[in-house]
Amino acid sequence: PMASRACALRRAAVAARRTTEAPAARRAVVLGARQAFPAAAVRRSLSGSAFSLEPPEETLWPNQKPAEGESYELNWSICGSGVVPLGKAFRNLRLPELAAAGGSLLDTSAPSDAVYATVEKGVKESLGSASNTLYVQDCALGTMLANEVPIRIITDNAAAAAAFKTFCAAARTVPLPEYEEDVTVLLSSVASSPYIASSKAQKTVLMGGSFNTEALAKHVAAIASDSFLDRGVLPMFGSGAHNVVYLGAGFESGAIVKYGFSFSSAGFCRLYAEGGGLPNSLPMPKAVVMFANDATGAIPAASVLDAAQAGFYYVGACAPTGMTNMEVAASLMMQLGTTSKVYMINKASYGSEAEAREAAKAVVGQTGSKGALGLQVITAGSADQGAIDAMAKSLTTAVAGKVKKSEAIIKAGPPLPPPPAK
Repeated sequence: PMASRACALRRAAVAARRTTEAPAARRAVVLGARQAFPAAAVRRSLSGSAFSLEPPEETLWPNQKPAEGESYELNWSICGSGVVPLGKAFRNLRLPELAAAGGSLLDTSAPSDAVYATVEKGVKESLGSASNTLYVQDCALGTMLANEVPIRIITDNAAAAAAFKTFCAAARTVPLPEYEEDVTVLLSSVASSPYIASSKAQKTVLMGGSFNTEALAKHVAAIASDSFLDRGVLPMFGSGAHNVVYLGAGFESGAIVKYGFSFSSAGFCRLYAEGGGLPNSLPMPKAVVMFANDATGAIPAASVLDAAQAGFYYVGACAPTGMTNMEVAASLMMQLGTTSKVYMINKASYGSEAEAREAAKAVVGQTGSKGALGLQVITAGSADQGAIDAMAKSLTTAVAGKVKKSEAIIKAGPPLPPPPAK
C-alpha cells in the first residue's frame, strides 16, 4: 500500500508540473537538447554558452511507522521470504505484545501431510492479503550462539507466533536488511483442516490451520540438515535422557529433550528451547546410539564403534534422509566419537521397532568382540560371509564417493575380501 501511495503522489507531482509549464518552454528545452547533436555536415565545436540542467524528479515516500506495522525494510525482508505483504507487518514482538494483539492459538492437533506445490500458492496469497496483519518472529535452531541456525516464521496469527517464539531458541539480533534465515515457516490460519508440507529446495515449511510442534520439528529435520552442516554444525535429530542421545524416533517418552541436539567444535546443545531449566550449552553425552536398516543382516544387530568408524558408518548407513554434505557430517561425527561412545543398532535385525528400541537402550555400556565388517560386535547379524563381503564392498564404494577428502574416514571401513583367484 505504501509503495502504491508513493507512486500516486509521484504521478500527481509530475502532472501538476506539466500543466503549469508553458508548451513553448518545453519545446525550447527539447530543441536546446537537440543542438548538442548537430547534423553531420555541420562543423563540430565546443560551445562556451552557459547551460543549466533541471534537478531530477523526486519520489515522495510516505513516512515509515514501524510501530504501526509500516516498514519498508521489513516488507522487503518478507518478500525475500516468499510472501508479498499488502497489509501491516510486525517483527519480533515480545510475548506480552503478541498476547495483546489478540487471537488464540490455533488447533494444535497433528496436521495431515500435504503436497508442497499444491498448497504453496494458497498459503502465500493468504498471508499477503491486504486484510491480514503479519507477525514475523526470527528465532534459532540451537540454544548455543555458535551452533545457531536462523529460522523465521511469518504468520497471520499472533498466538502462533508466540508459540513459535516459545518453542524455538532465542537468536542473536540481526538488523534489517542484513537478516536472512536458513529455514522459513509460513503459517496461514486459513485452512479447512490442518495440514503441513515442506520443501528442501525452498528450505520452507508451510502450515495451515494448526501449529503443532512435533510436526514442525519433523519437517524441519527433513529439510534442514545441510543448512546446519554449511555452518559447521552437526544436527542430531532424536531424543535424549540420562546423558544418552538416540538418533531415531520412538524415544520421546521419558526423554528430557525430545526434538534433537546439535554438535560443533564449539560444543553441544539442544535444538529447541525445551527441557526447562537446562543450560544453553550442555555437557557432551556419554553415549550416542545411531541406527542402520540393513535387511541383508550383514551389518551386526548391535555394535560399538571407534571415532573413525562412527564417521564411516554414519555416512554409509545411518545419516538422515536428505543430508548431502557428507564430508562435513563425517568429520563432525568422528570428532563427536572422540568424546562420546558411539553405538550402532541395525533395526532390520529385530522383529519390530519396539524390539530395536529396547536393544538400543540395553546396548549402552556394553563392549563387544571383533566380528563382521571388522566391528566390535555386541550382537551378531544373520548374514553369511558372502553377504558380509558384498556389504563391505558396497559400503566402501559408497562412502569413498561421499567423502573423497576424508582419508581417515575411508580407512575406517571394513576389511575388503581378497580378489578372486584368476
